[in-house]
Amino acid sequence: MPYLRKQKDRYFATWDIPEKLRPKFGGKRRLTKTTGTGNKSLAQRRAYQIVEAWKQQADETYWDWVAGQLPEDGTPTDIGEYKGETIREPFNRKSWMAEFAWEHDLPLDDDFKSASGEYVRFKDYLGGWFNQLTTTPKTNDQKKLDVSGFIEAFPFAHLVNRKKLKEFLEAQGKATTSLKRALGSIKGFWSYVEIELDVTLGDPFKNLSVVGRTKLQKQAFSHDEICSIYDHLKDNDQKLLVEVAALTGMRIEEICCSTFEQDHIDVRESKTRAGIRVLPLHSSLDATAITEMQGRLTPGAYGRLSHTIGKDLNRHITKMGYGPEKTFHSIRKYVATRLENNGVDELIAARILGHNLKTMSYGLYSGGADVERLRPSIELLKSIAPCAA
Repeated sequence: MPYLRKQKDRYFATWDIPEKLRPKFGGKRRLTKTTGTGNKSLAQRRAYQIVEAWKQQADETYWDWVAGQLPEDGTPTDIGEYKGETIREPFNRKSWMAEFAWEHDLPLDDDFKSASGEYVRFKDYLGGWFNQLTTTPKTNDQKKLDVSGFIEAFPFAHLVNRKKLKEFLEAQGKATTSLKRALGSIKGFWSYVEIELDVTLGDPFKNLSVVGRTKLQKQAFSHDEICSIYDHLKDNDQKLLVEVAALTGMRIEEICCSTFEQDHIDVRESKTRAGIRVLPLHSSLDATAITEMQGRLTPGAYGRLSHTIGKDLNRHITKMGYGPEKTFHSIRKYVATRLENNGVDELIAARILGHNLKTMSYGLYSGGADVERLRPSIELLKSIAPCAA
């Protein structure tokens, strides 16, 4: 692997610094740092991270370094003497850099054109754009991932056109919804750069449509399948999580952070406004046991209590032979199916599941169904501990 060499029983990360970047590192030709391990697989991962950090440190290219040493355009500059008098002219950075490149046999590449103001280089604006985002941390990171991939493919604005952008997005093999989300992130970044520069970079997005693969639709588990999963689980907290999901239809993070009382559940954090609700507690559930289970959870990515236990559960479901169309979320679909098959009114089912109501009267103005009105429908859900027929 590039960047990796072994010395005695340890692997070292190495990077041969490109010549034009060496001034940024005091003229050094190579950087070396131990990965701290003799395990090659682990060393490869660490070496990649180390070298990427070095590259980040040198994110200003040689032309940026040169440009940083020069006076601003228009600064009066001595250019020589005539008959004992100093001749001064306004400094022209672009002309000076072009002459410098010719004298030193350096290419007038895209980095030069960016440093001289001729090209717009996107990576110079990524940090500022990311810092002004106001969405959730998880959404911010997804937007940054989308835009970083775009910048890797199109480092400069002049490289982007509608055809190339469409080909770049559709070549990723993602679902259409994911491609449209990425396109939205790129549009937002593009607009930010235009505002920062007070210029119009063109409109490669006009009439641009992207088509990806069909999004995989989650399928509902059957009651027998949920019982099988429950029986195969060894961890009691995981078993309880499956049981609560099957008897409430709650999302996994809702289960992990809601307040469970002896006769009801207070859901105060949810992915949607409609998800904020009060549910009756199924007669088979023990509020105290659920609260104790919550206390054993540790926050994972983005502070989500369900992060670790949810990933473990989905890995177990996959090992049991279920395909990607069936995950923990499929338990929620099972509950929806169960309610429908038992003739539960759609508005009541929507209140239980925390779905948005499309009707004006109930969706916009109603404060929600009384918890006791939901109880008979909740009790229609069959217990799985032990599994019932």
